Amino acid sequence: MRFRVSENLDGREFVDVGEQAAIRVRDLLSESGRPLEKGQSVLEFGCGCGRVVRPLARLVPGVRFFGCDVDREAIAWCAGNLRFGAFEANAELPPLGYGDAEFDVVYCISVFTHLDDFHTRAWLRELKRVLKPGGTLFLTVHGEHVWASLSEEKQRAVLERGYLFETTEKLKGIQPAWYQTSYHACGYIWSLVTEEFEVIRHTPQGMGYQDVIVALRPTG
Repeated sequence: MRFRVSENLDGREFVDVGEQAAIRVRDLLSESGRPLEKGQSVLEFGCGCGRVVRPLARLVPGVRFFGCDVDREAIAWCAGNLRFGAFEANAELPPLGYGDAEFDVVYCISVFTHLDDFHTRAWLRELKRVLKPGGTLFLTVHGEHVWASLSEEKQRAVLERGYLFETTEKLKGIQPAWYQTSYHACGYIWSLVTEEFEVIRHTPQGMGYQDVIVALRPTG
């Protein structure tokens, strides 16, 4: 389960990265004027086996945490071992098993870094549905810092189309074909997110090598 999340079998590194990511989620939301607060309902979309939600729950007590993922084995583990939250599996495509306007915050780390364009659009619409009006979305993408190291041909593809989605050998046989590796030009991912949300912050390399986007569901 750890490998499916991190492509690494080092347990100590897995825990350390999760703790660092939890701190970044808390701090970047606070710096964006959208702090996690007691009494809020918060969903981690793509929680895996709890690498981030476990330490985040310790950092911000009093928050009601929920988690979902397509990895049913990981969700079963979370449900049996992380008693502070509620966890459920979801399908490849929407809908999630939550009601409209259910959450104050939805965060997802290294999820949209793996989705193709069709799935990205579908899930942005669904995350808008489950967020309360004025609620906060926190997501990460592979921005220019990442794709600038690709071949010239692949860089051109990102610049011409706005994104690049490719199958990687290290995920072959581990993740489905629709969940591989994606790269986004800043303007393109902004255009997708702003179809549903109001972007209030973009932090290049805000989550390690990944860019962070913080956005709000419009109240109107």
